[in-house]
Amino acid sequence: MNFQQNTSLDKVLTALFLPYKKSVTDVEKISKAMIDANMISNEDEIVNDHIAFRT
Repeated sequence: MNFQQNTSLDKVLTALFLPYKKSVTDVEKISKAMIDANMISNEDEIVNDHIAFRT
């Protein structure tokens, strides 16, 4: 994910996303599939546009 702005929001998103990516193995599989399908060239091209909190 592209959290490169070094803003407060990017820091929060990074802090939320890294543990999520580690615990949800499908994130890596989906990113790889998107790269293999030439939808993106690397994971940094994915821009997060929202956060969903679920209980």
